[in-house]
Amino acid sequence: MKKKKKKSQKSGRSKVRIRITPNRTSIKTYDATPKRFVSKIDPLNLEEQKQRFLKYGLVPRFELRGSPDRIQDMISAKRGQIRFQYLKDAKRILDHVYEKYGTGEDFLYKSFGPRISASQATPTLSEYLKLNMVDGMLSIGWTKDLSCSGRMSMTGPNTKLNKPEARRFSLWLKDSVDNAYLREGGIVCLADHEIGTHFFRSLNDGLQPWYSNRDRFGLRGVKSLQLLETEEGLATVNTHIQAKVPLLFMPALVYYTSCKATEMTFEELYDHLQHYVKNPEQRWKHVMRVKRGLENPNDLGGYGKDQCYFAGAVEVLRNIENIDFQLLYAGKLCLDEVSRVKRIARMECIKLPHFLQNIEQYKKRLRYMAQINGLIPKEDSSLRSPRSRSRKCRKASSSSMSSASTTSAGTNSSTHNLDSPHSLSRLPGRITPIPPSSLPPLRPTPPKCGSPTRRLLDRRAQSKQTLLQTDISQELTEDIHISVDGHLRKNDIDNSTNVNHPAIASA
Repeated sequence: MKKKKKKSQKSGRSKVRIRITPNRTSIKTYDATPKRFVSKIDPLNLEEQKQRFLKYGLVPRFELRGSPDRIQDMISAKRGQIRFQYLKDAKRILDHVYEKYGTGEDFLYKSFGPRISASQATPTLSEYLKLNMVDGMLSIGWTKDLSCSGRMSMTGPNTKLNKPEARRFSLWLKDSVDNAYLREGGIVCLADHEIGTHFFRSLNDGLQPWYSNRDRFGLRGVKSLQLLETEEGLATVNTHIQAKVPLLFMPALVYYTSCKATEMTFEELYDHLQHYVKNPEQRWKHVMRVKRGLENPNDLGGYGKDQCYFAGAVEVLRNIENIDFQLLYAGKLCLDEVSRVKRIARMECIKLPHFLQNIEQYKKRLRYMAQINGLIPKEDSSLRSPRSRSRKCRKASSSSMSSASTTSAGTNSSTHNLDSPHSLSRLPGRITPIPPSSLPPLRPTPPKCGSPTRRLLDRRAQSKQTLLQTDISQELTEDIHISVDGHLRKNDIDNSTNVNHPAIASA
């Protein structure tokens, strides 16, 4: 009996292993995000403080996972400092959206579609994983207390061990109203951001020779500001690849909010954003993201890390023609580091998302995105699609052909060939022949007569005409030498007469 019981236990364990196949992604719902996936600056009492502020108007008091000294170091670091380099660009995009679409909610509906629930978005995510052939390579979890719309995380051994098979990737998505991309079309855009960018670049980076030692290859650290802007900027651009209206409204709003945090308190900033965003939970999220690191959120200043989304997107869209996007996907690389690793990058084993399969179509979409956001001039010749340029070339060639045909009108042949005098004049190194009208007029051949006297007179007239033709041909051979393929053209003397002169024949 005991032996049978052990066999049944073994069979039970084997069934569980067979059920969890590596070709199917696990998508689950959690009450709260596990602490190991929460960053040090994320509030642990987020939902509680949110309701406290929205219902009673009380300034939130955030409990952060990291120590106060650690949080202060993150805010004062280069990544956390607030910058104003692209404030005018962000403000221009916000005003354009406000004038054309009104509130931000109307724009989000126009660009990403109506709102959906997490259960409705799950089948779309499953299809997305199958489309990109990464089903079973990561896990997806829905949670309500995430401080952002989505986050990709990786766990595994130390980088020095470099064991790609031991790494585990997890995608965390927020199931809440303040997730602006939880929409019918927005969920695919969010997947392009998290999976199509962060997951693929992280996966490919673990296969490269620089993964264990970036300093050896002269690459910046994974926590540098430049790499953060490239990573998030590329992800932001990919977020809007499939958007119906690819205006960078949300990244521009985040950038603008960080700049205004330096001169406004938590409450003032929340009220100020009402001009662009009417949804109270959406405004709460933006203000919370920038004020969460302060000891008193009503103080001036904030955490400017989220500015990397808009700043990085601007840099990518202004350098479209100078970026090798497939090589940029070889790993965690900055824009200026791509050419440095061109010889050593292992390109045969990397994975690319679906939107990079056609690189010309991808760049064309990026050019359009950069144009409508005002980041490159509209009159730039690079904005023209290859189809329009080829159409213009065909139009120019057809017009030149039509002008050539009108020039050759009135000649013996309307086609363009070397036998026409007009074609010879356009060829380099050829002498333009003298037209027949400039030659001395020849006496016409007298009509034939049947009498002997008339035949004698005809022979005398013919002999005089032959001598005249001989003199003319000698003058032509001395003054002009027009040859095609090494032969003198008889028609250049006179096309109106058919005389086989000995001098011409011998030439």
